[in-house]
Amino acid sequence: PPPPPPRSLSAPRFPGPPKRHRRVPAAPPCQKAAESAIFSACRWGIGPPSRKRSPAKGPGRPSMRNLRLFANVLAFLTILPLDRDERFTAADFGRFASMFPLVGLLLGFFLFLFRFALAAPGVPDQAAVILVVTLHVILTRGFHLDGLADTMDALLSHRSREEKLRIMKDPHQGTFGVLAILLDVLLKASLLGALLATPYAAAALVLFPVWGRLAATVSAVMCPYARREGGLGQPVVDNAGRREFVEATAFTVVVSAAFGLPCLLAAAFTLLWGLGMVFVWKRTLGGVTGDLLGATIELTEIAALFFLVMAAA
Repeated sequence: PPPPPPRSLSAPRFPGPPKRHRRVPAAPPCQKAAESAIFSACRWGIGPPSRKRSPAKGPGRPSMRNLRLFANVLAFLTILPLDRDERFTAADFGRFASMFPLVGLLLGFFLFLFRFALAAPGVPDQAAVILVVTLHVILTRGFHLDGLADTMDALLSHRSREEKLRIMKDPHQGTFGVLAILLDVLLKASLLGALLATPYAAAALVLFPVWGRLAATVSAVMCPYARREGGLGQPVVDNAGRREFVEATAFTVVVSAAFGLPCLLAAAFTLLWGLGMVFVWKRTLGGVTGDLLGATIELTEIAALFFLVMAAA
């Protein structure tokens, strides 16, 4: 018989028997736990970053967000050289109001340590009190005193509401504003000097900035913003609510109670005083501005110190 034709290279070959796939053994439990831990670490940003990582939608996790919020409040209300973070939502700006008393507590500790340092070399009480008030003005950059001066210039001008708001925005200081700053500093120095001889000297230095900022929180929560065109304090006033009021009040009450009953009564008086300031601001200007919040802090600090002097007597 003739030989078979040559086999073409493109001709299909016999597939043969099917291949048997080897079964992969399951991973041990320790390996699964390690993989889960690495996945969780990468998810929270602790481990090595992934190539495809979605951009952050905010300043960070809740704890870091609160810390950065507090750093921004310190940078805004004090002279401390802290960087400001602009990646905050409207609700975050509302949270600023709840941190006002905490900023006051930090300022109070600075004042107390400064007074303690002045007592070591034997500085007279009158000079020490003036230096403490001066340090308070420096730490706050005179920010609240400027608001007090603008407020007094506006309220004592006997103009219409729109004219008063325009006067408050004027950078120049009038006679009433200068007198308000002078009287504010003199009254604080006099009241603190009267408390140095009492057991509440340390409590007064630590707590009077806290009490003043509690009243500012009350005004920010319960008053609308007065200017239609907006202003520096509008994000705080528009977004502060019941939560910020409760947190600021609870913090002030707890801190004040740690220094005794007179300080707790002073905190209650501060809360009532803040409600009275809300009524005044709504009646005269239809709401609050940043200047009015600063004036609230300064006036409340004087009123709370006066109440503590009477309680100590």
